Amino acid sequence: MNSIERRRSVAVAKPTAPVRAGASNPTRVRPPARAVRGLSSREAWQIYDAQARKYLGISAEEFERRWEDGEFRTRVEQPEVVTVLMLRTPKPG
Repeated sequence: MNSIERRRSVAVAKPTAPVRAGASNPTRVRPPARAVRGLSSREAWQIYDAQARKYLGISAEEFERRWEDGEFRTRVEQPEVVTVLMLRTPKPG
């Protein structure tokens, strides 16, 4: 078997068992995925408000008012405005 055939056989070889972290093989196995949970409307609003404050220095309510007045429409390509827009959600009642 030449070196090219040997590389091919190694490339298609499948492990027989998962490799654990700390084993002699540096390959690590990912931990099982956690369940995905949706956000409540209140949680979504809290995240939206926190990010508006972080990136724009204003509350989500203020951002909504200014967005409706057209103040941010000329800034829609700015990363901080885009970040807040992606999180935009109706305020819970």
